[in-house]
Amino acid sequence: MPKKKSNWPLVVLFAVFLILTAYMILTSLSIFKGAEATVSGTNPSIYCTRFVFEVEEGSINYTNKVLSFEIKNTYGDEITSIGVASDSADEKIRYVNFSNFYRRAERKVVLENFSIEKSFSVFSAGCQKINAKTFDVG
Repeated sequence: MPKKKSNWPLVVLFAVFLILTAYMILTSLSIFKGAEATVSGTNPSIYCTRFVFEVEEGSINYTNKVLSFEIKNTYGDEITSIGVASDSADEKIRYVNFSNFYRRAERKVVLENFSIEKSFSVFSAGCQKINAKTFDVG
């Protein structure tokens, strides 16, 4: 009568295979989620690099608490909103909304009753600490 072979080693190998497969799937999903956050722009430093603009220094005018300047979307995505912050403690950040402000387009910005002591900063909305540009008015 032939001896019956034990299936125990095959069961153990199959269990190890299932554990390794589950580990690889979970690790891959974790890597994918991190890469997806980077690509979709939820990482602020990457999100803010999508907006590149210039303010023509010759166009900056500040008289009687009215600030005006020309801004140009030089490269990147459509800019839908910019923030303008003053160095004056009395002034809050003002936001200017745009529509159809695509690459190579220019817009004139005028802020009335805007207090500035010496300088102001312009930045894409949500990117004050990453891509702000500061200009003197004196």
